[in-house]
This record gives sequence, structure tokens and C-alpha cells, in this order.
Amino acid sequence: LLAAPGAPVAVAAESVWAPSPAASASLMETEVSDAVLALAKGEMMEARRHAMAAGMSAKSARQSYEDVLAAGQKYGKEVGQGVLQQIQQAAAEQAGEAVRLRLRWEEAIRVKARAAGVRAAGLYEQAQLRDVMMAGTWSERSDQFRAAELQEESAATQAGTQAQLYRDAGDSEGADVFYHQAETAVALSKRYAKEAEAAKEQSAAISKNSEVYTVAIQAASARAQWANTPKDVPPDPSLLR
Repeated sequence: LLAAPGAPVAVAAESVWAPSPAASASLMETEVSDAVLALAKGEMMEARRHAMAAGMSAKSARQSYEDVLAAGQKYGKEVGQGVLQQIQQAAAEQAGEAVRLRLRWEEAIRVKARAAGVRAAGLYEQAQLRDVMMAGTWSERSDQFRAAELQEESAATQAGTQAQLYRDAGDSEGADVFYHQAETAVALSKRYAKEAEAAKEQSAAISKNSEVYTVAIQAASARAQWANTPKDVPPDPSLLR
């Protein structure tokens, strides 16, 4: 049946279904719950990924920290060992230089001490030289007296021969003159012999005394060197002989 124009159309109950308000509310709650669960699950997964990433980052950071710490310790040991070697080398060089400076200073001290020893010994050397020259002079005088003695002996012999010739010729007066000359020559010869012997003894005594100067020279030199050498400086090796 067609309805009249403008009349309301009647719809059959069987053809269109409309949920009840309670059903609609239950359906909405279910959909919302599923959405919330899906959202929560997604957030949980995201949080888990962040947590895992954070864990990996923490582990990586710790490993990096441990690596850096180990490297620092190793480097520190290597650097420390190198610095220690440098310090030891520098100390050895400084010690060697100090020893060289000390040895040069000690040698300079010994040079000054030897100069003082030379000055101290010089006085005795001059005295020794004086006595040696004096002994030589007396020895020369002894030789001169010995020559005069021999000359007078020869003169006495000649005068004696002449005296004998004059006596043999019967000239007693002439013989007496030559006898007197011979006696004078003999006396002079004996006198010169004594002078020669005395000069010889004087020369020998002076020479003997000059030997003492040798010891005095060594003692004066050593004493002056010891006096001019500090106690902490080894003395000249020649002083120990």
C-alpha cells in the first residue's frame, strides 16, 4: 500500500536494529578499554626499549669509564716510568758533573799547595846551593895549597942540591944560603900541606852538611803542602811516598 503523499512512512521493526542504550554503553567501554590497553602496551614497549637502551648506554658508559681508567693508569705508569728514568738520568749527569767539578777544584788546591811547597823548599835549596859553592871553594883552595906544597917541595929539593954543590966546592957560605932556602921551602911545603888538608876537611864537612838540606827541602815542601791542603782533599800522591 502506498501511503498518501506527506503521510509518515511506517518502518517495520524487523528491518532496522538499533542497540539499546545499555548495549551501546557496554560497547563503548569495551572499545575504550582495548584502546587504553593498546596504548598502555605501546607505552610499556616504548618504555622497555628506552630501558634497554638506557641499560646498554649505562653498560657502554661503564665499560668506557673502565677503559679510560685502565688506559689512564697504564699511561700514568708509562709516563711515571719515563719521568723516573729522566730524573735518574738527569741525576746521574748532575752527579757526574759534580764529581768533575770537585776533581778540578781538588787539583787546583793541590797545585796551590805544591806552589807553597816550592816556596818553602826554596829557602833550603838556596842554603844548600850556598854551601855547595862554599864547599867547592874550599876544595879549590885545598888543591891550590896542595899545588903550593908540591912547588915548595920541588924548591926545597933544588935548594938542597945547590947547597950540596956549594959545600962540595968548599963554599960553605954559599951552601948555607941554599940550605936556608931549602929549609924555608920545606917549611912552606909542610904549611901548605896542612892548609890543603884543612881546606879539604872543610869542603867535606860542608858537603856532608849539604846532604841534610836534601831532607830539609823535602820536609819543608811536604809541611807546606799539608798546611795548604784542606782535610777533605786527598793530598798529592808524591807526599805519600
